[in-house]
Amino acid sequence: MHSTSISRTTLQSPLAVITRLHRGVGLGLSWILLTDSFALAMVVLGISGLLLWSRGRTKRQMVFIVVSAAIVLLVVVGGHAVI
Repeated sequence: MHSTSISRTTLQSPLAVITRLHRGVGLGLSWILLTDSFALAMVVLGISGLLLWSRGRTKRQMVFIVVSAAIVLLVVVGGHAVI
């Protein structure tokens, strides 16, 4: 009598694959450095975009736009949280 090993493979959904890539499961240091540098680049691009956007606007305009955007974001996110 001999024993047989059963090999199991699991099919993953595309969302599970993306989640595993996002977490860096089973990937090396190079993947972590690549994703971290991409995230840092996105933050720098966002900050520089805000600085360029703010040029040519008065403080009053900027306060009005930022407060208005914050209220809209609060209503949208808060509306989804309540539902």
